[in-house]
Amino acid sequence: MATPFAVFQCPATPDPGRLDGAPDNFPTWSANVATGDYGGVYGVDPRLLTLGLVDGVGEGVVSKTTKVRITDITDGTSNTLHITESAGGPNVWRAGRQVGAAPTAIKNGGGWCRPAREIPLLSGSSADGVTIPGPCGVNCTNGQVLTAYPDAYYGTDGTGQIYSFHTGGVNALFADGSVHFLSQNITIRNLARLVTRAGGEVVDPSDY
Repeated sequence: MATPFAVFQCPATPDPGRLDGAPDNFPTWSANVATGDYGGVYGVDPRLLTLGLVDGVGEGVVSKTTKVRITDITDGTSNTLHITESAGGPNVWRAGRQVGAAPTAIKNGGGWCRPAREIPLLSGSSADGVTIPGPCGVNCTNGQVLTAYPDAYYGTDGTGQIYSFHTGGVNALFADGSVHFLSQNITIRNLARLVTRAGGEVVDPSDY
């Protein structure tokens, strides 16, 4: 688990030697797990629907409870997000700036081997990355600062969000195996449409 794998790390992410740790005894925290920068998204945060920022909520292609089949992706594999970037963890980043340092400022989910590596919910944030949930879905923050474990909202799941160190957006693998560059200007409404596997939405490539 302490062995870094270049295939799991984005070359654009700073400090490739950073380590993650299990938060079971948080705030006591021991950095001993090599990190990764990619993860899937379980689904869309219901709070975004309450805020009127998305059309609906639904599950994504990656699931911890369901064995997802191709036939379950009724939105179409070419229209559905599979894996994207949530880079820089366990350190917390907001709009290009690191916030504090581990272990006092970490998000849950930096280690390549940890289930918390996945993005539990597309929640978005404010433009400055401070407030979650919010309308910015890409490159505003890589996740919510862990203040207690389990987290009051995410439980033992990760607290990561979609984030990269690329100018203008993030790389994303779609369920059909194609790779696209998602603009950081994509609306969270369209991003949510890409996350859900059976939401019935139509997303044009020009929307991202």
